[in-house]
Amino acid sequence: MSRIMLLKIESLLVRTVDLNGLKFRLKGNEVSTGVVVGSTDEIARAPGNTGLIDLDSGSIQLNCAAVATMPMMVDAMTAGHIPPSQTGPVKLSFSEFGTVKEDGSGFNTEGKGSIGPGSILSSASIPAKNNGVACPPARGKTHSHLIQSLASGESVDCVISPESFLDIKLPRPLGGGSQRIHIMGGFTLVPLGMFGHLKGTKKGKK
Repeated sequence: MSRIMLLKIESLLVRTVDLNGLKFRLKGNEVSTGVVVGSTDEIARAPGNTGLIDLDSGSIQLNCAAVATMPMMVDAMTAGHIPPSQTGPVKLSFSEFGTVKEDGSGFNTEGKGSIGPGSILSSASIPAKNNGVACPPARGKTHSHLIQSLASGESVDCVISPESFLDIKLPRPLGGGSQRIHIMGGFTLVPLGMFGHLKGTKKGKK
């Protein structure tokens, strides 16, 4: 039986690479979010911010939950461009699958996401998300191996490369079309314990 480990995702912090962020239309005017910052949604329900890794095959599954901060929303709200029913926080959730690289230095994941209700972007969708993740050596070490570190009970810091992206599909009222938004940042994988066999995982690119 494969060794399956339950993971917790902590200290998630990401931002858009493009300074213009996401562009969409409000009441006939094109607006730009500017840099969007995402952080851990601390009150997300399970399976948010958890993961599974097969320590034998290297298959990994991550379920991330984040809250996006967009300062331009304040200006849009005070100008009357956003109704009160759509001024809630922009909450995002993602489900991703991939495989740890053979040298243990990181992994790539592919998946998709969704945006929770109550915000101006709730009607948008996220049909694709792609992450390239590196796991740099911890302080005092010259080499990092993700699986070996997790198996020994050590938390692992992960860095999201700027080539990572998510595709956002806008509904017609927000201007329609799709935009590819590149992101960068990082998070920490914390091992929680071992249990049964991981089923239904999909392999990503090495």
